[in-house]
Amino acid sequence: MGAKGELFESVESLEVSAAFTSPEIETTAADVMPICYRTSSNGHRSRTRETIAPSFNPKERSVDVKSIDSFSDPDVQRCPYPLIEKMHQDAPVFLDPVTGFYVVVGFADIAHVNQRTDLFSNQTSIILGVGAETPEIKELYGTEGFPRMHTLVTNDPPSHTMYRAIVDKVFTTSFVRTLEPYFRDLADDLIDGFASKGAADLLRDYCNRLPVYVIADQLGAGREHWEDFKKWSDTVIEMINPKLSEEERLTLCKKHVEMQKFIEKMRVAYSAKPQEGTLLSRLAHAEVDGRLLTPTEFNNIAEIMIVAGNETTASTFAHCFVELVRNPTLREKLEADQSLIPNFIEEMLRLHAPSPHFYREVLDDTELSGVPIPKGSIVMLSYLAGNYDPEKFPDPREIDLDRKPIRNHLGFGRGIHFCVGHQLARAELRIGIERLLDRLKDLRFDPEFPEPALAALFHIHTVDQLMVRFTPEDVRD
Repeated sequence: MGAKGELFESVESLEVSAAFTSPEIETTAADVMPICYRTSSNGHRSRTRETIAPSFNPKERSVDVKSIDSFSDPDVQRCPYPLIEKMHQDAPVFLDPVTGFYVVVGFADIAHVNQRTDLFSNQTSIILGVGAETPEIKELYGTEGFPRMHTLVTNDPPSHTMYRAIVDKVFTTSFVRTLEPYFRDLADDLIDGFASKGAADLLRDYCNRLPVYVIADQLGAGREHWEDFKKWSDTVIEMINPKLSEEERLTLCKKHVEMQKFIEKMRVAYSAKPQEGTLLSRLAHAEVDGRLLTPTEFNNIAEIMIVAGNETTASTFAHCFVELVRNPTLREKLEADQSLIPNFIEEMLRLHAPSPHFYREVLDDTELSGVPIPKGSIVMLSYLAGNYDPEKFPDPREIDLDRKPIRNHLGFGRGIHFCVGHQLARAELRIGIERLLDRLKDLRFDPEFPEPALAALFHIHTVDQLMVRFTPEDVRD
């Protein structure tokens, strides 16, 4: 890609596997929350208004909620829904015995915490590790990289307000609209890459590539290095895992520093020579209080844009396509009327919040749902669970394309931390689904591979793989 590609220096990145095998654990409930993914498309439930049941099977990959009470447990991560239902019924706020976090699942409580920034601080060490670094990690960032700091996702007013104003100017509605033809061309280019083969690794070749290519193009990096870019994001996500050993965390931090060096190279290049239409160039020349961002500020904000810009969109793509393959009734409905695709996306964001958990530190003794929470405690807001709150969402297990208000979910967060790139993500998802539905009419799972299952990951809600087949002759030009 000429000058763009030269700005990117390929690095060795850490493999963070998202493929796990779920154990055979029987459920004790006859009708629990939608569980993982099922092996047939039968058994849709009916409702008075038109809804479509998600393609889950309560008899498969389920968890005995009486014995497992932590979202840090891999079995729960592979199938969180029994625990979610139990919490809504019995314990909307509970103390996780493994992490020590107070877990909050009620929609109203989550909204309250997001509103009370004076009582619940976003400046915790959980996501970025700020204030909890070992001496070795602190020295690593101080000498080879950039110290991590609170800017957007983990910040509070007034400094959050200042940084948010900068990125709001970058992600404008008009800017996203100008990208739509580019999204369409990119989706078609990716489909062209496997359309003649009759089979594809849809997670790798479409769900992951499309948002990563968008980010790579917006950074001015070469697309040929997209896998390194994806692994960088995986590294940052894995660093949030509270069960990491010090050695594992140090290894991840070293990989993270490589990402920081790349971002700094981009900042220097764009500061010297602006590039029209790229996000990082716009960020490099954005002003805060009459000044440009410092290298450390730039690095921390750019990292958020990079990681959030591909991981969450890729995960939502994957859930959408798994649902469309398993649910032919729904797929036919969307093929017949593509104006329903935006509502389908909103329901999938609700059912499968891509970033399932966020954290707050309690600044003073308080309580939620009658549960006392002492000052200094960490509250884990389960956006995934909040989206299944039956008091907020009638028939929360159902895909209801007529749900109103359709966007009032936690898939993109809440309050001042509502996802800054939501317009970009929604446009990518809509166009990416439209193009695949237009061109691959007979999409089905590849019988030579296991069917998709939820991956055992702490801070990202996605599937482990998505191998599909289709008839090449049916692919449109």
